[in-house]
Amino acid sequence: MSRNRMLPLILATLMLMGFAPLVSSAPAPMNGGPYAVTSDETWDVDGQLNAQVVIESGSTLTIESNLTVAEGASITVNQGATLRLENGGLVAEGGPHGVRPQSPPDGSGDASLLVHSGVSSGAFTVRIVTADGSDDMDGWTVQWDELPAQDMSGSVHEINFSTPKSDFRIHFDFPLGTGSMNGNLMIDRIEVVDSNSATHSVNAIDAEPMDCMLVGDDGFPLIIDGTAHIENSMIRGADVAITGAVTTESATFMASGPIRVTGDDASLDMLNGAVTLSRVDHDVELDAFADITWGAAQGTGGLIDRWERIAPEMTIHIPVSGYGCGSLPCVRYVYHGLGGPNAGASSIQAVNSDGNVTIGQRTIEIGWADSTDVWTESATIEIERFRTAWNMNSTMEDWSNAVFVPMPRDVTVFNILEHLEYPIISVDSTVVTSDEGTVGKSIPVHVTVTNSGSGNAGIAISCYLPDSDNYADASPRYSSMLLGTGETETIVVNWSFAPAGSSGLECRVHDATQFLDIDAFIAKRGAGLTLEGSSDPMEVSWVDSDEEGFDAMLVLGSVILTIIICMGIVVRLAQQGAFGGGANAAEIDEFLSEEYDEDEEGEERVDRFAQMMEDDDED
Repeated sequence: MSRNRMLPLILATLMLMGFAPLVSSAPAPMNGGPYAVTSDETWDVDGQLNAQVVIESGSTLTIESNLTVAEGASITVNQGATLRLENGGLVAEGGPHGVRPQSPPDGSGDASLLVHSGVSSGAFTVRIVTADGSDDMDGWTVQWDELPAQDMSGSVHEINFSTPKSDFRIHFDFPLGTGSMNGNLMIDRIEVVDSNSATHSVNAIDAEPMDCMLVGDDGFPLIIDGTAHIENSMIRGADVAITGAVTTESATFMASGPIRVTGDDASLDMLNGAVTLSRVDHDVELDAFADITWGAAQGTGGLIDRWERIAPEMTIHIPVSGYGCGSLPCVRYVYHGLGGPNAGASSIQAVNSDGNVTIGQRTIEIGWADSTDVWTESATIEIERFRTAWNMNSTMEDWSNAVFVPMPRDVTVFNILEHLEYPIISVDSTVVTSDEGTVGKSIPVHVTVTNSGSGNAGIAISCYLPDSDNYADASPRYSSMLLGTGETETIVVNWSFAPAGSSGLECRVHDATQFLDIDAFIAKRGAGLTLEGSSDPMEVSWVDSDEEGFDAMLVLGSVILTIIICMGIVVRLAQQGAFGGGANAAEIDEFLSEEYDEDEEGEERVDRFAQMMEDDDED
């Protein structure tokens, strides 16, 4: 009965196992060439890895063994793929094993290595050996216990001890440095030669280095574009690049720093474990986009911070050329607090002809060593000068005067204009009061302009024939105005046109020659002609005036007729005098005086003038 009751359970278990994915178990590949993981695999045999392994999307590679990674081997986790390293290890066969002691000029560092002298039971000699046999010791000193420091030189420095000694630390200093952090000293190994001439050699990275950076050949590439989980395992001598997601639990990265974490989808979750020895002054290097969780993990410590976040090279762009403003650049900046916790104000940065200033890579965040504190950059950009032809007059202020713009952290091109104060001009309307004009006469045109931005602008307005750059016959040709923040002003332009016909008009604002993009500063460059009270485009009909021509001819004819009559009178008077019976001078004077007497009837004066002429004829 008991056996019968167990049968269904066994069958169910077998059925479930049938749905479980098949996972192969095998040693690591040793083919020396490419190796693709296209289904789930498990490597659980200790040994060597000698292949360029690529885990394809949808596949999982689980390593449960300790593997020595041969030179030329690598592991790449593609997007959508997973690597699990559990209770195992990946150790580079020919990875880096030297260190570079750090000796800051301010004396803040204490570079040291542990000498494993306990291996000798009697007298012994300590040898400090440089990497590749280079003569890099000059200027450096070594010191231990409370004894005076010894000068070092050459490629090997020996210290003799006459009695046994427990393991102890030796300290390195570069007192001759004037600003150098580390001189050129690279220590490859520490040797202890005992009284029996036996040599015990320890690589520098295994001598518990403090305040030292990693040197030597690069380790094997470990590229994680997908996901990885590392638990109770060691990775030593790897060149780690993460663009995917990595979580760790009691994992140790040794001689593998800096671990590089880059990209929007990149993350490193260090719940605990350790990261020791980096080629730079931080164990993990992130870009501006990646995420990190440090948890209870331990870093190298001392002068080597847990992580630094590095912002990419950035271009600050403004659509204004830096040239064309006299002897000074049109736009200049000053940075405050850029790239470090103790950074002050930078020197003046001038914009080039393309409107650009470039800022190199910089540190924007530091997870301090031996601490849980994190520093984050809070830099600003001060607008030190901002001028164009619109505010070139020395009596006008710079635009964005005393404006401080927060320095962005996660962009490669920063368009700063949107954070500044500057004028924005629009020509609102070009209006006439009549749709008719007379050739030879001008009509008034009302041009309304608004500054909707911030900052004064001294601008010029000109009027053109429609759809062309030909100036209209308008006076003045350049109408200037000064518009303050939010101001609207209307000017009057006198427009003439010939010959007779119909024509529109467009009045526009002149842009500054420094503008690389006028649309940023001019919301509406021009406005076409409209009739007062309407917004519809229109043209003015210009006509010749016949009445005006008739009036002119009438006036001219009257003048000519008057001249003829006067000439006739003079000739007549002269003729009368020539025949002896004409009017003499006294008579003419009497006549003129009578003409300007005050008579009530103008006709009476004309009759008396005619009577006088008739009397002369009878004589």
